[in-house]
Amino acid sequence: MISNNHFNVTRIPSKNNKPMIEVTEISDGQSNHSAHAEEKNLLSTIVNNANSKSAPIILTIIKFRQLNIDNAHTMNSDEEFQQTASFLIDMFEHLDCTALIHPNYFRSHLILKIIIKFCSKSISNDTSFLLNVLGELQKIFRHPTVPRLLIEFPFNTMNRLMSEIFAEMHVQCNFFKLKLNSLSIGSIVNLSHYVNRLNILTESSIDIDFNRKMLRLHFFVNKMANDDLGYRMEINFESIKFLALDLSHFSDLNNVRFYLELNAAPFLFTGIKIKDGRNKTWKPHWNRIKDFLGCFHGKTESFKPLLLDQPFQNDPALLGYGLGYRLDVRTKNSLQVLLYLSYTCKETNPTFSLYICSIKDAQCAVQMNMEQISHMINKNFYDDFAINYACNALFFKSYAIIDSLAYEDYPQKMIRFFNQIKKLRSEESSSFVEEIFYSLCSSCENRIFDLIADLDFLKNEKRQILAVKQKKDYNRHDHVLMRRVNLTPCRIEFFRPMILLRSRFANIANLDYALRLTISEDNNKQLCAYLSDTDFIKKNIKPHLLKGIKLSDRLFEFLGSSSSQMRDSGIIFYARDDKQPPLTADAIREMIGDLSQYKRKVAKYISRLGLIFSQAMTFYPYDKSTMVVKTSDLTTKNKEFCFSDGIGIISKSLAEKFLPLLRIPSNYFPSAFQIRHGGCKGMLVCYEDFKKDVIIFRDSMIKFQSEDYNLGILKFSMARLLYLNRPFIQILDQQRVPSHVFHKIFTESTKSITDALMFEKDALKLIMTYNNRNLPYKKLYAAGLSILNEPFMRRILYHLIRYRLKELKTRVRIPLPHTIGRIAFGVIDENRKLEPGEIFFQYSELDSQNCPTGKTFIIENEIVMVTKFPCLSLGDVRKFRAVNIPGLSHIKDCLVFPAKGDRPHTDEMGGSDLDGDEFAIVWRSDLIFPGDNYKPMDFTAESSQELSSDLSINDIVDFYCDFLLENNVGQIANCHLMFSDFHPKGLYSEECEELAKKYSISLDFQKNGVNATLNMKYKPNKNWVRPDFMEKHEFNNCYLSSKILGQFYRNCRLLENMIFMSDHNLLSLEENSFQKQLPNLTIDGWTKFQTDANETFIEYCHFAIETMEMMGIDSEAAMISNVYEDKSDASGLVFDKLFQYFNNKYKLQAETKSESERLLLTSAWYTICFKKCHLLQYHYRNQPLLGLPFLIPDELIKLIAYKRKQDTLEVNKDIISPYPLDDGIIQFTCYLIMYWIDKFNVLFNYQMKPVLTIQKLDKWITISERELLKNFIQKKLTEKDITKIRNEFSNHYQSNAINDRQKSIILLFNYFLYWMYDLCNYANEIIRTKRLDELMFLRYSVFAIDFVNIINSGIQHRHLSGQELSEIYCKQLDDKFHKLNAIQPKKSKFSLINVVQPIDKMDLNFFKKIKLFTGAIYKMDVFDQENFRIMSGSFDVTKFYKDLSVMPQSWLHYPYDVNNKNCNNLKLYQIEYFTIEVIGFRSTISLLRLLLGHPDFYKNIYQKIQLPTPENVKIYNVKSN
Repeated sequence: MISNNHFNVTRIPSKNNKPMIEVTEISDGQSNHSAHAEEKNLLSTIVNNANSKSAPIILTIIKFRQLNIDNAHTMNSDEEFQQTASFLIDMFEHLDCTALIHPNYFRSHLILKIIIKFCSKSISNDTSFLLNVLGELQKIFRHPTVPRLLIEFPFNTMNRLMSEIFAEMHVQCNFFKLKLNSLSIGSIVNLSHYVNRLNILTESSIDIDFNRKMLRLHFFVNKMANDDLGYRMEINFESIKFLALDLSHFSDLNNVRFYLELNAAPFLFTGIKIKDGRNKTWKPHWNRIKDFLGCFHGKTESFKPLLLDQPFQNDPALLGYGLGYRLDVRTKNSLQVLLYLSYTCKETNPTFSLYICSIKDAQCAVQMNMEQISHMINKNFYDDFAINYACNALFFKSYAIIDSLAYEDYPQKMIRFFNQIKKLRSEESSSFVEEIFYSLCSSCENRIFDLIADLDFLKNEKRQILAVKQKKDYNRHDHVLMRRVNLTPCRIEFFRPMILLRSRFANIANLDYALRLTISEDNNKQLCAYLSDTDFIKKNIKPHLLKGIKLSDRLFEFLGSSSSQMRDSGIIFYARDDKQPPLTADAIREMIGDLSQYKRKVAKYISRLGLIFSQAMTFYPYDKSTMVVKTSDLTTKNKEFCFSDGIGIISKSLAEKFLPLLRIPSNYFPSAFQIRHGGCKGMLVCYEDFKKDVIIFRDSMIKFQSEDYNLGILKFSMARLLYLNRPFIQILDQQRVPSHVFHKIFTESTKSITDALMFEKDALKLIMTYNNRNLPYKKLYAAGLSILNEPFMRRILYHLIRYRLKELKTRVRIPLPHTIGRIAFGVIDENRKLEPGEIFFQYSELDSQNCPTGKTFIIENEIVMVTKFPCLSLGDVRKFRAVNIPGLSHIKDCLVFPAKGDRPHTDEMGGSDLDGDEFAIVWRSDLIFPGDNYKPMDFTAESSQELSSDLSINDIVDFYCDFLLENNVGQIANCHLMFSDFHPKGLYSEECEELAKKYSISLDFQKNGVNATLNMKYKPNKNWVRPDFMEKHEFNNCYLSSKILGQFYRNCRLLENMIFMSDHNLLSLEENSFQKQLPNLTIDGWTKFQTDANETFIEYCHFAIETMEMMGIDSEAAMISNVYEDKSDASGLVFDKLFQYFNNKYKLQAETKSESERLLLTSAWYTICFKKCHLLQYHYRNQPLLGLPFLIPDELIKLIAYKRKQDTLEVNKDIISPYPLDDGIIQFTCYLIMYWIDKFNVLFNYQMKPVLTIQKLDKWITISERELLKNFIQKKLTEKDITKIRNEFSNHYQSNAINDRQKSIILLFNYFLYWMYDLCNYANEIIRTKRLDELMFLRYSVFAIDFVNIINSGIQHRHLSGQELSEIYCKQLDDKFHKLNAIQPKKSKFSLINVVQPIDKMDLNFFKKIKLFTGAIYKMDVFDQENFRIMSGSFDVTKFYKDLSVMPQSWLHYPYDVNNKNCNNLKLYQIEYFTIEVIGFRSTISLLRLLLGHPDFYKNIYQKIQLPTPENVKIYNVKSN
């Protein structure tokens, strides 16, 4: 056995200035690289191994179409394409490059999009490929006859260029400071002209912080004093809509002019120096502001107005609506930094674009501010509020809208636009013009738009659809339309009306006079006390809430909001309406009921008033024959607790009357309903013991007296799946539930994702996770539809994969099998048969689509685990005994609690009650924790002090602002989760118990007005080291959590990087790709119904875009699958209506048609989507709309079944002979796999170890790394019968072009690659179970997905020699390596708690072992928590550093001050940690984090393998700073 050669490290005290450092250097004499190679050379080596500079890149040429004065095209699109293509071909013939122009192109009435493969011919390794590309493109823009065009870089091309960029600049630098020569604020019009509203000429700088994903602009305008720090502007990466490089100002890589278009306003600060009271030092203090008003005390040359004859004045709305920025920078490698910025923005936001263009100054632009724009709108549309509002929605998006009319030919263009609108009003209805304005809003989301041309297009091309389409009757019994407004400190924006479920407010008011206002930060994120400037927000938001919002002749005033709307920062505003007598906000508050008991309790008043805004699935108006009874509550003997808090009774006969109004399966009758009724709220449980219609309300349900005869149904009891979440898992983990129980559940979830990319059945299984009652995935699959091959189904699949991975990584939202867990409403045992510690639960059986079958089961005499989400304390998760009480058998899918004991069991779990709280129940599962219940917390309710006088609207608005900005429930929950992870005592600590109490207080802040405050020791600052599963950005300070949440997070992150950076995903994201339909769904003769299909398709596109914008949906796949973030309560109804409308449309078109003609019509609906996909007006966010045929799934299933039957008749089935399997095939396949591994080792710059010593079954064996891998491969290839392997891979390899022997080789090769790909799902279990052989393949497995099926084609001859086969297969693999995407070095930084992996005991081969386990880790530095470097590893050299000075005391005894902002949480609790910085491939770094963060890695893996003692060891001393 080889010695570990441990190297003990002593840490340097921070006060020592120049210690003597002992360096132990281990070098590899066989390496070709210099031990002190420059990092640039190191990265260049990586890039040269990974890519070829001769590989082509794809560019998109956007050509502006030629329009005459009447907006007519001067030539047709084909002629324009040929003319542009000829120009480009002529240019490329004279340039040092080659180019292939795609024969197809995209077009709209404004532009053509042309796809080009571009490659420079004479690029050596010493020449910058990037410089050559830009140089060639620059020649095009400078050509005297160049047409109006610009160039867009697709993501794959940006990805391709990043390899060189990383090599050119220091990858480890994630912060860049560029010299900013000038900064202008204004608007970018069609990427061709810039309207300069404010020009700042003073020299300044721009910081690009890739750690925090933020731009910071520092500049002076009019420096008045020495303590003036000028201005600072902050722009988040995700707020950048596009970046445009101006080649007309491009001279080299260092001097660059570029433009930024934002989708949200930046943050602006002004700074001064203030003196610190404690240490008397000067420090900067930044105050957030909303405009440059302070600079306009006197005219200054720093500001240049665009036109000399325009008044020099401050525009207070400029920051909010001037979203176009022009920046001139001058710094080394400026261009590379900007391309790096663009790449990162594209990763953050898929809709981001990078352009190369030439943008001119709009010298003749006339500027209008928002006040003038508002006056212009009122002047034209004061008499029609609907049109006035829609016009506001258009022009209040940004200044770019009005500037597009005023940047040239002013005022002719503006007059022409409004004259066309006036003419349209005289010809069409008001609703038609309103719809035109909303459609123009959609058009203006495009980078290139023309209001006049777009108006002509909408008027001429869509007039028929907009005129004849049936007006959707939203004012039904269950949902309504309400106009939506978004208010931020710097801007107000208007949107098309949104769909809401009905509420009591909607029943009594005229919603044409209502606004649904949402308050958010300027960056479009939700307000947060921790992240927002509270004083600044209040100063700029509160006046709007008090004064109201003036639109046309209406003043919308503050009314109120429901509790859920309030949590989402939403408010209802109301204007004096047209009723007699008119309703106002004050009148509505007076008429809803008697709220006098709350007239001095602001929080209670707002909470009770909010009941009228609760959205209900339906409102049932019961008649006078219904008996409404009020009764007292069931309480404990001492009256301290209420068992029946919030729950009453309803007769089944009455429930049967409103049941048809609900969306409930026909074979299911709910046992309970969550309701609103006047001033009552809570739950009603069905009982059959009544002879007439009865409702029984308990005292605890009645919040105020109100006359109302409508029963609102918010929810009903139903069989609902139970999903795990992070706090729940953290509690179970620390309650000693074994880790393998979690890993089994986790692995099933992640494996469903990875397999969905490979196999049809698994793809179906994944999408069935999100069951869709309108789109029967299972029936489509059974009919023969390929989920992996049909373009739109594949798009849905990739959307759901991304959504599912995000759910798992950020929330650990994992469904438990419905046979062991459910979520259910809590109800009370009215007959008091249950004893304390007992519960009753009867659950419905579910089928494969999670629908009730009609059968039920009662859990009898079993221990079950119950909790209520969110659960924070150990006592929130409790065990009970489930018993069978015959008198409760009519209650199903509800958790029945006893009405006996000293305290309600519901109150023991987070202070819950029964007014609609849902509880999780688990039975017959290893998840049930061992031992007794932990003591429950005391959840005594707090109450705020009453006002000294009756409340006013000012008091209401004050509290509302306080709640928006001070509500810290999320902050406390995150803080609790963090403490439960890093604190040595975890959830058992006093800190966690205190935070759980504070959470309970803050949770009720909304209704009782009392908010918990966090002490300084609980408030994270920038120095805190968070658990990695809570990191906000990749470069935040984080440590690798060893608990189960950390393990699963790192596994998800590994899979995320592996999948998202694979070619599969990159190709799926490729912009402007031409979609091809499945040929077997197009029937000859479909053109017979092309006209009908075309009309329907255009109507569908209009409906789809309208729905996506109304509901805030990002993609068509998200809309059709009905799976997306922040779903509204009305989303299901909207979804149903969309399917219903187009099914009715199809029935009308198919009426009187024969069965064969119906098939042709369905085929026409399918085919027309692909025939139109080149038309950009039918795209949404760079994706063609393809979902129309999936709105008629029953007809599509018939078409698929018909074509499948026809194809079966036409194809003669060959008898598939058994595949041969012999030693020759095994050896050949093993050779191919080892060849593939060797290619990756070259990429990794890694040489296999000739000698390894491994511990197996308590014995140490010596073997070479190659032999170890080869032996395992051979064993793996022979452990399964070939028939079973073939069945796993279905019919992937049934090609007649290859013989059986070749089939076997291809099959085995792909099987082993799939096995490696699948291995990543089990990475944590591999470590736990000490499977060292399998772990050796993990470094290759993260790349395996890109090579499955690579050698499955291209062989046309049956009889080839082994040598010929080898050459063909190796050539196919070489070609794939040549084209491999996403191989770029990345930097990562993280910390490691020393208890988990004792780094101070690492041996001299530490870095070599890391390379052995991970592969592509090129550089690694380890620091202790005083930032003293312990180790540095790079290629062939590893250095260990030891401080030789005497340390007077251990750093663990430093008197860290809890109020010291420089003290982080780990130091405060004396937790020793180390910081690691690495450079490597993204997926490889994820693998490294997974290994090092696992609590068993050191003992189960690291210590089980030894390398030979290093020979080239040098020890020397140096002095260091």
